Amino acid sequence: MKLSITNNCTNENENKIKATATEAVRIYKPTLLKEDPLPLDRAELSYAEKLLQASSDGLIPVKLEEDVVIQRISHDLYASAESGFRELYNNEARACRIARNHYYNDDASPRIEVTLVPSERKLVIHGIDSMGMSQEKFLTVYTVLGRSDNFDSKEVGQFGCGRASYVTLSDIMVLETYSRETGEKYAVMGKNGIGYNVLPPPTDLNEYGTRITLTLRHGISIVNLVKYMMKVCMFSGVDTYLNLEEDISTDGLPSYRIEKVHTKAGRYRLGTITFAEYLENKVQTAETWRPLVKMVFVEAKEDTDFYLYGIIAIRKGYDNDLVAEIPDNSSGETYLLGTPIEADGIQLPFSHWVLNIKDERKYPPTADRERLSDNAINAIEDKVKSSLKEKLQFLNLKSVQEYVESQYKPIYRVLEGMGLGEYLSEYTVDLAKFVEISVKTPEYPNRTKIRDLLAQSQNLFYLDSLNENKIALIRSKVPDAIVFKLSSGKKEREQSSSSTVVVDPFQLFRRFDVKFGEEFIRENNLKMKRRERIVPEDLPVHEAGAGWYSWGRFRTVKRHTTRTAREDIGRDTIRVPEGSMRTYLRLLSMVKTRYKIVKDDRELESSGTGTTLKSFVDSIGRKMVQTSDGKMRVTDTITHSSKKKMKLVLYSDPSITRHMHSEEHLSIAGDDDLLFELMAFCEFHRIEYTADVDGSEALAHVEGHNYRRSEFIADPSYPKIGDSEILYSVAHAAKAVKDGKMLNIFLNAVRYSKEAAEVREMREYLISKEVGHS
Repeated sequence: MKLSITNNCTNENENKIKATATEAVRIYKPTLLKEDPLPLDRAELSYAEKLLQASSDGLIPVKLEEDVVIQRISHDLYASAESGFRELYNNEARACRIARNHYYNDDASPRIEVTLVPSERKLVIHGIDSMGMSQEKFLTVYTVLGRSDNFDSKEVGQFGCGRASYVTLSDIMVLETYSRETGEKYAVMGKNGIGYNVLPPPTDLNEYGTRITLTLRHGISIVNLVKYMMKVCMFSGVDTYLNLEEDISTDGLPSYRIEKVHTKAGRYRLGTITFAEYLENKVQTAETWRPLVKMVFVEAKEDTDFYLYGIIAIRKGYDNDLVAEIPDNSSGETYLLGTPIEADGIQLPFSHWVLNIKDERKYPPTADRERLSDNAINAIEDKVKSSLKEKLQFLNLKSVQEYVESQYKPIYRVLEGMGLGEYLSEYTVDLAKFVEISVKTPEYPNRTKIRDLLAQSQNLFYLDSLNENKIALIRSKVPDAIVFKLSSGKKEREQSSSSTVVVDPFQLFRRFDVKFGEEFIRENNLKMKRRERIVPEDLPVHEAGAGWYSWGRFRTVKRHTTRTAREDIGRDTIRVPEGSMRTYLRLLSMVKTRYKIVKDDRELESSGTGTTLKSFVDSIGRKMVQTSDGKMRVTDTITHSSKKKMKLVLYSDPSITRHMHSEEHLSIAGDDDLLFELMAFCEFHRIEYTADVDGSEALAHVEGHNYRRSEFIADPSYPKIGDSEILYSVAHAAKAVKDGKMLNIFLNAVRYSKEAAEVREMREYLISKEVGHS
């Protein structure tokens, strides 16, 4: 249907009318369904004379009860005040884009000003330097529900019903417009979606565009409306500003309702930004206990039907482990031509993503524009997924070595949970499952993952049980071999985002070149040599050390241990693999601590008594400790000292860190329990350190002095803890006091002191005098 109105302009108003004098109003109609009559002989239908008279060849057309349909559309089609604002705003945003694209020779620079006066509940949406609307277009398009003049599928609006949405906000709407095409100015008042009253012409409308004014009905939350404005205006492509004339009252509202909402009087820019800028800011500012470490970006913008921007967020968790953030129901946001729209069911493999659909006719929404139709969801999801298979090729792996060197290991850890499995090669998916298999080794008796083993060596061997003789045989041939067994049953159940997948580890072992230990021993004809009797060095052991059932073949050690009943095994008892007993018993012999050590065995593992060595060390890694460079986690001290190339020194006197600051040493101090914990942590992770349990290390750090242990201890049999405190007091004083005479008096007094507390008091007095004097 095409309507044309010719307007003969006079010379007097030609300066006002900057468009053509003739406006052609074209009306868009979608493809309409047509039904033809059934091919029946009229004689067969002659029995229903009245029906035939009302029909056209037997087909009776459906008619409308106009006033009922108008009321239903205007009052029931749009559900909320937010959807009403969306429709009114989008109408003006489309007009602004048309002005900018077609009237650039006139230097058109359209924008939208949204004004809100909370106390009056007044809302104004004003398009400035926009298109406006001629009287002819108002009559032939705007006042007819179901008509649209939008022929562009890349532009918002196709049903021609959005203009009636104002009734979700107010019963009355004042529309004032200044047409760029004809130069006409006029005003009308919409009433309840039923009709319009003509008003006197606007006197203060000086630029092309349309201004809509409403008084919000009571019951509409202004805070919620502003919150929605901020979202719906973001990606319109039109500069939009919110003018809050007054503060918005938030009394009685919960914090989540007003979070990040403009509530203070002022002028705010609402749009426009890019989808990438929006999503990156959202991920960086997300409130979560897991700090963001890295973002992996995927962008698909070449397709004419959609634009996609996805982020895989890699975050840090407990023990500094890195893992990709798995998506949830709030991870994705779908937009239709820059307007937020519901699209339940679209799932994409990103921690967070935005999808903007660019064609409203190809992927239509429901009539109220609240959500995409089911067919549109299925069609766009298929197209997006097809594109993503190419975009995600950078995650495909070709070898185990490539996995070891990959920066994306945190993503492979949760490959199925991310939903990435259907986009990547079968080899990559299987490798991701392989590295997540839980296993046990002599060093990790509780459990670990194959990915942790690959960081040490790719020579992996599987055994049904960790037999020491077999392990020795394998390592005689392959020195860097890592031998493991499964931590549970023969098959593992892997939880994915959609289902539970049964993983057969042995198939994966074969595929990724894990050697089977029994086969390797037979194929290489390896045999155990006759063992010589092991006579270990005389090793002093803490009295609460190895239990009666641990480490029995080392007689020298057994002679120094106390039989420990099973009921005595508690949280302070550490279950240590037999091969590591000597290391940790030696640590126990150095300090007086509450911890005990027993050999880890199957019976203890099944009963769950005691603490495994790995669990113990993991808990230590999370502890906050005092260092010479301030408080930090134990795991961070390792990174800190390694980065600054500092020597790690452990002390059993907490106060020593105040005086042992050095660019060469990172000092950590605590009581004897903490000293043992720190030494165990370093031994487990093979970290170089120095443990100062008798004060000799502290004395060695005192500049300009070379003190010997015996020089300050009057009684060699003095309790060990006392020795340590006296030595530390000497070290502190020597470090802090520059007055040689005062220091010598102090040292002489120490020689005859019998109590550490007395020496500590003298040290504090001496240092206070020195500080006061300086």
